[in-house]
Amino acid sequence: MPGSRRTRRPHGGTTRFVVVVADPVTDEVDSHGPYSYEVALREAARRREEFDAEELEDVIVCVVPLHPVDDPA
Repeated sequence: MPGSRRTRRPHGGTTRFVVVVADPVTDEVDSHGPYSYEVALREAARRREEFDAEELEDVIVCVVPLHPVDDPA
């Protein structure tokens, strides 16, 4: 996974990441985290293996940077 375009560490000093899971068949999307980059990669790989074992190859698993913002409320 470290060589994947979906998991390549972005520039800009981001230190927290989430694992995003999207199922194009059911249109469900979920996220997990935040994690450090290395932990997010492991979690994404673990989830990918689980989906592959269940023959759910269409499910997308990727690591994305988390950019916290102030709550506007």
